[in-house]
Amino acid sequence: MTRLGVITALLPLLGACYGDPAPRVHIPEQASLRLLERVQSALETGDSNEALSLARAAYDTDPEYDDAAWIYATLLGRSGKIDEALEICSLLGARSPAYVQAHLLEGILWEQKGNRESANLAYDRALSGIAASDTSALSMPELRLYEAVTIYLRRGKLAGVQAINQVLEVFPDYPPAHYVKTCMLDKNRGFLMRWFSDGGPHPEATATQDVVTRD
Repeated sequence: MTRLGVITALLPLLGACYGDPAPRVHIPEQASLRLLERVQSALETGDSNEALSLARAAYDTDPEYDDAAWIYATLLGRSGKIDEALEICSLLGARSPAYVQAHLLEGILWEQKGNRESANLAYDRALSGIAASDTSALSMPELRLYEAVTIYLRRGKLAGVQAINQVLEVFPDYPPAHYVKTCMLDKNRGFLMRWFSDGGPHPEATATQDVVTRD
């Protein structure tokens, strides 16, 4: 199975606090960065247990580093440790409320627990953060892709496909958008957790992954 990207290459993007007029500034520990590089290596070899262990070490080394917290929470969710993942998401969202990915991940986790109301509230927080983004942030295909995914989860297949089509109108050669659209048309909500832990929107995200259909 083709992995979706290199986490370390995404760190500047994943840590972006869209729409925040005074973003929290944190310089990550070098040890945490090195551990995240090893997380990606473990994912590339299919060793999810090792990836989770390394992600926890990265988080423990620098718990104030948003990207380490986000990746750790994502891998916790992927391994089925939903409550632990939600706890990390709650801390991350409170600390960095404009960190869009944290709210999106929280919504996915609540949905996995069967709590649609809490999931929708988290998706709404993500959409509010995106709406508050400045023009330069909104010109980024990655942020627009997150928006389309959130709309799909919050409002359903029709609205999601319309949103991803708008992304493709602006960025017709953006492979992750084509991949996500295929998953949406297949009613595949199950791709999201693995997509997140493998790096999220990345130029190499073209593989078909675990398909779990759902109306």
